[in-house]
Amino acid sequence: MARVLVIANNPEEAAARAARLRDAGIDAEHYPASGTGGFRNLRAHPPEAIAIDLMELPSYGRYLGALLRQQKATRQIPLIFIEGDPGKTPRAKELFPDAMFTDWRRFGAALERAIRGAPAEPLVPNPFTSALTERYVRDFVDFIAKVEDSANE
Repeated sequence: MARVLVIANNPEEAAARAARLRDAGIDAEHYPASGTGGFRNLRAHPPEAIAIDLMELPSYGRYLGALLRQQKATRQIPLIFIEGDPGKTPRAKELFPDAMFTDWRRFGAALERAIRGAPAEPLVPNPFTSALTERYVRDFVDFIAKVEDSANE
């Protein structure tokens, strides 16, 4: 089975989702995407697909998806967006029309389709029209990590 990276706004949620996928026989992992360490690890050991949970903070998932598509080293990795507020998911679908969108119950089938049908030339959101520049995204991710760290103290 394919190796999948699970990303969620909440690190504990990402760990729990990855554990449930492993229980279902999917080689899933998670690690912090914040700062340069997470992205360095991602570039060094790319998964076959990336699952981005849109449930808690859809903008976080969209920003990370845009950053992944803007990086040459991660652009070709299929993106699978999971669930999310029905009122906010259309924005992600607009930015990533070649990505997969599903829920956690149908993830296994979506993973297979995403890998089989990975686009040869994935669409990269325009940083000028979508206001998703790499620096902004990294600053946003670092901010989220700091908020989570302060909440855990």
